[in-house]
Amino acid sequence: MGSKEIRAEIEADKMGKGWMGDSAERSWVEAMIQFVSGKIQSTQSPDYTRFDRTWLVIYDNWPAPILNHAKAVSLLIAELVRLATWSVFERVFILDESVLLEIEQTAVRVHCVNHC
Repeated sequence: MGSKEIRAEIEADKMGKGWMGDSAERSWVEAMIQFVSGKIQSTQSPDYTRFDRTWLVIYDNWPAPILNHAKAVSLLIAELVRLATWSVFERVFILDESVLLEIEQTAVRVHCVNHC
């Protein structure tokens, strides 16, 4: 959704559909896949520097109330495979206010964020 569409939606001031079932998780996955896809495309640039290990870090400030991380990550992994993410990135990290998700081709780790 572009800025014009967002602005029009705000000005219309209409109630949305709400979050039902796993719609929050599916919306979150769509957003994360857009970010990952964009980064994969940027690695195709001739100016992109390759390293022995290439990790992707995403700061997640996507609005997804009461996100079920376990369900969302299981949906995300299937999409990461579809994008051939592991041919570009060794690991994908997604950081939000509560957790740091560390996702590899064969494993997922969830690290709690410690707010000092």
